[in-house]
Amino acid sequence: MATKNIYHRFKYANKHFKRWILPLLFLLLAQQDWAQNNNQIQGSIDEIAVIEQKAAINKVLRSSKNSMLSFASSNFDVHYIVCNWNIDPAIRYIQGNVKFGFTITEKANSITFDLANELLVDSIRYKNNKLSFSRPPNNSVVINLGNSLEKNIKDELTIFYKGIPPAANSPFSTFTNSSHAGVPVMWTLSEPYGGKDWWPCKNGLNDKADSIDISITTPDKYTSSCNGLLIKELIVGGKRTTFWKHRYPIATYLIAIAATNYSIIKDSIQLGNKWLPLMEHAYPERISEFKNAASITKRTMQLLHNTFTPYPFINERYGHTQFGFSGGMEHQTNSFMVNMNETLIVHELAHQWFGNKITCGSWKDIWLNEGFAIFCTNFSTEKFYSETSLLNLYRSQINFITSNKKGTVYVDDTTSVSRIFDSRLTYTKGGWVLQMLRWKLGDDTFFKAVKNYLEDPALAYRYAFTSDLKKHFEITSGKNLDEFFNDWVYGNGYPSYQLRWNALGKSWVNTTLSQTTSDNTVDFFEMPVAIRFKNALRDTTIIIDHQKNGQTNFINIGFIADSAFIDPKLKIISVNNTVVKSQAISNDEDVIMFPNPVKNSFNVLISNLKEGSLQLSLYNSTGQVVWQKRNENFRGAEIYNIPSDKLSSGVYWLSIRKDKEKIIVRRILK
Repeated sequence: MATKNIYHRFKYANKHFKRWILPLLFLLLAQQDWAQNNNQIQGSIDEIAVIEQKAAINKVLRSSKNSMLSFASSNFDVHYIVCNWNIDPAIRYIQGNVKFGFTITEKANSITFDLANELLVDSIRYKNNKLSFSRPPNNSVVINLGNSLEKNIKDELTIFYKGIPPAANSPFSTFTNSSHAGVPVMWTLSEPYGGKDWWPCKNGLNDKADSIDISITTPDKYTSSCNGLLIKELIVGGKRTTFWKHRYPIATYLIAIAATNYSIIKDSIQLGNKWLPLMEHAYPERISEFKNAASITKRTMQLLHNTFTPYPFINERYGHTQFGFSGGMEHQTNSFMVNMNETLIVHELAHQWFGNKITCGSWKDIWLNEGFAIFCTNFSTEKFYSETSLLNLYRSQINFITSNKKGTVYVDDTTSVSRIFDSRLTYTKGGWVLQMLRWKLGDDTFFKAVKNYLEDPALAYRYAFTSDLKKHFEITSGKNLDEFFNDWVYGNGYPSYQLRWNALGKSWVNTTLSQTTSDNTVDFFEMPVAIRFKNALRDTTIIIDHQKNGQTNFINIGFIADSAFIDPKLKIISVNNTVVKSQAISNDEDVIMFPNPVKNSFNVLISNLKEGSLQLSLYNSTGQVVWQKRNENFRGAEIYNIPSDKLSSGVYWLSIRKDKEKIIVRRILK
């Protein structure tokens, strides 16, 4: 099984070599352009996803499927973690101890943590005693507690360990030693399965520590970076120790450390009535880049803080730490960044709300993290750049999504890291699911639902699933969204629209809208579809609530249009849409009937008449009235749909009486 898995992952990497390398080169060029003009929209969402996907794949190529699983037991909950680590950026080695405060959730005489087989456990201390333990060959450590602990018992133990963290078949790994400008640098990057590669932990998505305290000891020429607030720094005997604390719940994969000869930039931003500290750890040779990007960070933070909810870690800080991995990672309160590319800044900052405050409860639901990050990068472009720039961005994303007819936003194979971090599905299409929900529900409902989701006490600083987000959109909108989520999240593909239209009179149009779907797992996408009508002097956009193929609508647009366009502002994922204009019906007639001969119903357009009272009467060949309608508030132009399904075949006459004076008669065939 292990050999087969490794083979398929190498096969995937080889197959997508060009897809990775070209976007990476493009990213480097985009970064260079940003330095020349910081008003230009930068980066590519696809590039971020491809880079993160590549690094994660490299992490798991080295071992079996077990490396991607958590074997930590579920019979205890972690409350606090105290970590003391000794590292040297020039040496691939870690030594330390980790204290866990925990509560037993079911009677147990043992508990299990995740820890790579390559790391040696020296001892485990519990109430001044050493505990026995075993190391199964599945990257775990099973701890014998001696006596059984009863449910709800609170306790703590400390694991002492050391060793060389396992390396991936790549320059990048979970625990990386590299260099910049000839200076050693070390960093960690644990998403999705790599925390156990460098420290004992619960590696799954089912438990968050309530708080962490971390001390990092390095040679004194280096400075370290971590989550939360820097409490103090001590230099003793050629060693520098930095102490950090974080008092918010945090998932294992969001804990990270780094060390090199960092230059530190301290700043702050006002959010409401609160001043939030900002701290940047930059390579000395790149410090100006981090300083110049401060305005983008602040602008983005204000936007997200004011649009959604207050910054989730408002009592601590936010910052960036430079590292050598070609991308970024949203470590809680401290995003690790290869550079200060604008798209990367927005993407990782958005994760502090979506991914950190609320974390996906399964890697199947990772679109809740990445889709919202994409949505926020697009939202930032909408707010700070021109509509032309926004539509160009949308067009490129839609082209990317529709480049393949298959694949769901919901991850169907969490043993494949390339599938988890699929840039087309998890990232870009995930972001567009949210954009289409915004379009379907309207801004007020959409943003209120997202705020309710973020503030839900059952979800905030915990884990969420797709069903949790769906529930909040349904409660806020009062709509059943089963169809939408089944089509766009769990289903494959996208629609292609076909519009046939013609002008009726001087102000009406008749539209027939159909669609074909790219994959038969979805037979129809029920969506509101915008249609723009225009002529040389005027234009207007109407919304058709598209519920069935061949749907016909009669719309008063107020002028004679000469052209029509489907989804002009790019609100829906669709491609290869077509528009056909039919022969226009004369604009000079007071009464236009269609179709004629009739079938189940026919339409009567009445125009060019003054306002007032109007009566319509349908007679059969013997003069009997078979249908009648009176309108006391005729406004000069109206369209009426007259049922004819129960009429027998023959000749009928429609009489239209205006203000008891003018009578218009038309002949009808059935």
